[in-house]
Amino acid sequence: MPNLPRDCRYSIGQELRQKIMEIIVLIYRANRIRKKVFIISKMRETLLEVQVYIRLMSDMKYISEGKYMRLVEQTSSMSKQMSSWEKSEQLKINS
Repeated sequence: MPNLPRDCRYSIGQELRQKIMEIIVLIYRANRIRKKVFIISKMRETLLEVQVYIRLMSDMKYISEGKYMRLVEQTSSMSKQMSSWEKSEQLKINS
């Protein structure tokens, strides 16, 4: 995130980076265990936090509207994938 102002880079940018890394680790963990629903739920919650940070950066004019729209599309796609994964795992539990 080299284009972010310095204060944003070391506050919001750092938090955003940590949340994204947390999602990656959760995906890894979910792929290693059988009962994934709790971890997928945590992933979705963390992704919502990422979306809040992205919105905050847009509202504070740290990122352009075009960049914001691309990030919204990407995070929405991820959210849909996680939701489908969670539903699939719920069906496995209930059947």
